[in-house]
Amino acid sequence: MIIDSINLIRTRDVPRYAWSRIGQFQNIQHTSDLICQLHSISEADRDNRKNAKSQAEQIKYCLSQAQEYFDAATAVSLATRPVLLYYAVMSMALAEVLLKQTGDSRLSKLREQHNCHGLQLSVHTDPKPDERLAQSASTLVAKAQKDSLGSRRGTFEVWRTSAREYPAGGWHTINLPELGAEQRQYRTLLTPADEPPPPLPRSGITLLDCLSELPYMLELLRRLGVTGNVVHTKLHSQQTNLPSLPSIQLIVHPNPPGLIEKFGENIRVNPDAVNRLNIKELPSGYIMSYVADPGITMSFPNSICMDDESLYFSCSGLNLGEFGSLYVALHICGNFARYYPDIWLKHIERNSPLAMAIDELCAHAFERLPLLTLSELLRVYHVLQK
Repeated sequence: MIIDSINLIRTRDVPRYAWSRIGQFQNIQHTSDLICQLHSISEADRDNRKNAKSQAEQIKYCLSQAQEYFDAATAVSLATRPVLLYYAVMSMALAEVLLKQTGDSRLSKLREQHNCHGLQLSVHTDPKPDERLAQSASTLVAKAQKDSLGSRRGTFEVWRTSAREYPAGGWHTINLPELGAEQRQYRTLLTPADEPPPPLPRSGITLLDCLSELPYMLELLRRLGVTGNVVHTKLHSQQTNLPSLPSIQLIVHPNPPGLIEKFGENIRVNPDAVNRLNIKELPSGYIMSYVADPGITMSFPNSICMDDESLYFSCSGLNLGEFGSLYVALHICGNFARYYPDIWLKHIERNSPLAMAIDELCAHAFERLPLLTLSELLRVYHVLQK
């Protein structure tokens, strides 16, 4: 169940905008009707309509709890803020599951086989306040929880099975020379495949991996001596009259050379279309142009639209997406704060690189998580207008 449309929004207060619209899902009948529509449940199917109403009621409770966790997180210090934000993101993930999955994913059913977090914190060595971020954030690892038979279980795994990548947007221009005019619209230019993120690697994912996937962490990471794992790009398309095929242009901005190479290695193009791509090399980046016709099949890594001018692609192959990266990162930070308070409080006292990074992560989570949750509930990717 992918999202293939984009809504461009302009607001100075993103959390307030998102939470005010999430509030409409407190209406059980409205949410129940949406679930029936998404899952094509007919009026005659009484059993599944009853399940849909039960799921709608549970969505209401999950969202109420998520907002209370968020509100509580704004009122506490960094000592406990990651814990509250983790429980908020887990409640949001459950709301997504209840909307997108069948009645078998009602909370009562999930508790029968998935009554755990789905993630488990592993601390390789106790991170020290005087360590560099690359070292301290690499010692904190999230691994998938498994049952006695080795099957993955828990809330995170249930969320992962129905999670999907968001579309990539850009400005589309239609030139109308006969009229001496043009039309310009921000819209979906790359539609993702209807596939879930890959399972977590057996070795797990480190906090450093998660932070490196988030564009708003890049500036702080650079100051702390870490190179992120995303490339900054811009995507747009152009069309002359209708019904001609649009020409798509992807501009890869200056990025560390190693990242640009990794990004290129993660692009998949069908062999017959390679010669139809036009690539112009730049001093640190390139411009890729091609005509969007059925003969060109391309696959890009996960992307994040921060605003209508900036599109970031992952270069790691983890492909958890923005919500997934925040989810895992907050699990690590929240459980580290909860179970290692004697170590965590020392990092805060010393304002260590790890404490600085987690503080920055929490600050952005307040804005991004409600907006991503709203996107899932409305089935439209919300992107900020710059």
